[in-house]
Amino acid sequence: MKNHSLKTEGRVLRALLWLVRPHLWHGVAIGLLLAYIPGVVLLLGMAFLPLVVAQFLLPKQNDQLVLAMLFFIIATLVHPCRLVWQKGADWENCITIATQPLLLCLFWIGPAVAWFVSECATMILQWRRKRSSIQRRKKLKSRIDELCEEWGFAKPPVPNNKS
Repeated sequence: MKNHSLKTEGRVLRALLWLVRPHLWHGVAIGLLLAYIPGVVLLLGMAFLPLVVAQFLLPKQNDQLVLAMLFFIIATLVHPCRLVWQKGADWENCITIATQPLLLCLFWIGPAVAWFVSECATMILQWRRKRSSIQRRKKLKSRIDELCEEWGFAKPPVPNNKS
């Protein structure tokens, strides 16, 4: 009898773990949304498609870039979602709104702009760090020269590396 209750508890525990796993909840949530509001899910799917493509094409997982893309996608979704809810959120209206060429371009341009801004910000940050390290190196070199002259020491050799 005791062995049977352990097997039952194990099955219940596995079922509860299945419910807790977040990647499985996404499928359940999408399925429920598809059942109740398929037109809105179509609009959301078309909006988030560039983010899914970017996840597969990016060589590394960059959470900041994904978050920036998400903000740009949400910004492009404000007007279409308002239109969908004003028109009753039925299937035909959602398809009409989701297949507008300008909207489709915005869905792809938004994440592209987020990627561009992220890459430019990274390059600017690296350039500023490099410039700061060069300035710090010059200040230290001039201070070393001052101290060597003050104390009467010979100037130390300067390393060849520029990093």
